[in-house]
Amino acid sequence: MANVFDNIPEVSFIGDLTLAQEQALEIADFQARYKELTGKTLVLSDASPWRLLIMGNAARTYQLAAWTDYQGKMNMLKYAEGDYLDNYAARLGLTRSSGSYATCTVRFTLSAARTSATGIPAGTRVSNAAGLYFATDDYAEIPIGSLYADVSCSCTEMGAGANGQEAGELDTLVDLLPYITSVSNVTATTGGSDVETDDDLRMRIYSARAAYNTAGSKAAYKYWALSYATSIQDVLVYRPSAGTVRVYVLLKDGELPDSEFLSGLLEYLDEDAKRPFTDSVETSAPDQSSFDVSLTYYINRSDKASAAAIQAAVAQAVADYVSWQTGAIGRDINPSYLTHLVMAAGAKRVVITSPSYTAIADTAVPVLGNQTVTYGGIEDD
Repeated sequence: MANVFDNIPEVSFIGDLTLAQEQALEIADFQARYKELTGKTLVLSDASPWRLLIMGNAARTYQLAAWTDYQGKMNMLKYAEGDYLDNYAARLGLTRSSGSYATCTVRFTLSAARTSATGIPAGTRVSNAAGLYFATDDYAEIPIGSLYADVSCSCTEMGAGANGQEAGELDTLVDLLPYITSVSNVTATTGGSDVETDDDLRMRIYSARAAYNTAGSKAAYKYWALSYATSIQDVLVYRPSAGTVRVYVLLKDGELPDSEFLSGLLEYLDEDAKRPFTDSVETSAPDQSSFDVSLTYYINRSDKASAAAIQAAVAQAVADYVSWQTGAIGRDINPSYLTHLVMAAGAKRVVITSPSYTAIADTAVPVLGNQTVTYGGIEDD
């Protein structure tokens, strides 16, 4: 999808010079100098030793030019990448986010109520069938007379791969404890994020100027929210009433944040250095507006040799549409874009039963319900 950098002109520190142009320049220069010294016109055949020498030198010269162009671009936000981008971020006091650990709440259950408190040491591990480990964040206890305690846990490995474990999947107690007969996560795992990508860091650098606004602008709240976790994909800053700021967040892949994530974000935004003293800040997941995808598409007879490839491309186009449609807060449900993607994938025509165009609230996000994609077969062109 387009972003702000798409509107910034491309630049070249070597005048868009190509290798072929460099070779032609050096050949022309050699021939001109030869004629100047000898008075004769030199024709260089493809097998001429002089031509081969010039071509080799031109390749080396062009490599130096390309390196000069690259180094120049690494000083520009549109192009900077890797360590160069990290150094660019340092100008504004920013560092690349190293990622975060997925969290959840795990219930530790006793075989029977006890007459003394049962301790659960910090770092006690639980896992699922796939060997994904979570550990308790702090020491906890099951009170006297109670059968269980709900304890906050974090994944032992950083990254988004630990997200999405549904309630009940973490059911194995790795570090055995006396009297504990079962464990089970009562909330889905969420909040894990990978190391911040170049594209995400580049956009955060671009929007960092908003952080210097002490008036509590929308851009400032959005900047700080995006800085909280790389797993956040979209932010909407909304004012339901005077003096109240409600920050809606949507996670990557259209995932909705849970209460634990929102509490952490609220604590982060509520710091005095980020929040104007007179603002009351709230955090929220966006409302949901469900839509279905149901379509039938056809392929031109002249494209039948590529039918399998087109079917695969259409499947990807539908996936791209769902990702786009569910990837922003307040984005209207727009089947026209689905038609565009499917046609661009090579379909002759597409009949969309659903979704239909639907305007949704600014604070809502489209959520996919049922999906049915039918290949209707070959048709005459």
